[in-house]
Amino acid sequence: MARKFVIDTDVGLDDASAIFMATKAHKSGVINILAVTAVHGNTSLDNVVNNIARTMKAADLNRIPIYKGTHVSVLEPVPNEDPFHGHDGFGNTVHDEEPDLEHLQSEHAVNALVRIAKENPGEITLVALGPLTNVALAMRLDVHFASNLKALYIMGGNTEGVGNITVSAEFNFHCDPEAAYIVLENTKCPTYIASWELCLHRAKIDWEWRMNVYGGIDSNESRLMNKIEAENNNKKHFEHYIVCDQIAMAAAIDSSCVTKMSQHFASVELSGRFTRGQMIVDYSSVLCRSPNVFLIDRIDMNLFKTMLLWSVNDPSVDYCPPSKEEPMN
Repeated sequence: MARKFVIDTDVGLDDASAIFMATKAHKSGVINILAVTAVHGNTSLDNVVNNIARTMKAADLNRIPIYKGTHVSVLEPVPNEDPFHGHDGFGNTVHDEEPDLEHLQSEHAVNALVRIAKENPGEITLVALGPLTNVALAMRLDVHFASNLKALYIMGGNTEGVGNITVSAEFNFHCDPEAAYIVLENTKCPTYIASWELCLHRAKIDWEWRMNVYGGIDSNESRLMNKIEAENNNKKHFEHYIVCDQIAMAAAIDSSCVTKMSQHFASVELSGRFTRGQMIVDYSSVLCRSPNVFLIDRIDMNLFKTMLLWSVNDPSVDYCPPSKEEPMN
């Protein structure tokens, strides 16, 4: 049977690319995406819903239920005045058509997460690509939610105090530090984290490959990625093409993509003047607490790039992820 996935996302540029990995795996019969839940973050919640719908349509999979979730963080709203992904989350792109919202559900995303996990105990792989507000509130709403999950994959947090939104905090955790704290303190299933430093330092893709190989595929998915990333690709904010959410999704779909990981206790700083939202990793076991997360330390870049090409329907790629989830080393 196909593995059951739920994707919680604040769809921006890398979220869309990650979703294309999931939709390709879904159409290949490897996973079954039961729902996509929307959360605030890269842009407003309404824009997130629209971006999910546009992404699913490009993948010809717009029949999957979409659930609208939390529009603001648990405690303290965080302004996003200079959004990296554009004010619409999709690179300030003009679209010819309105998004297809036929499968937008009336049920709130937090309720949907609780219900789906309860209906499929021990079977749901939840991939969280944005701030963890929906996930944290699901844990607060149902004491059994965390233990009902099979696995949780998170793109967020940082392992070396390198920030991408403040001096020491990663964007997703910074957007809702309380939610990130709740999730890490209450997780009861195997939890895997793709941190900002992994994305920045150890998953480098050069611009030539992005523009001419990944961007050169003739498919709806590739055309959408080229369109929404055009503004950022022209600016080249970083020396190399940054991938973030794609790493968490790739690890969830094919564990052999992960070549090194480590297990630690991790939490989130809530009150530091400079460190609010920073993920704190207890490398030396000073806190004497049981490990609660697996940090993804290294990935197989050749396999990862193959998965990126596969996700946008490169006809030259001969790849299919494993039908059964293999344990990570």
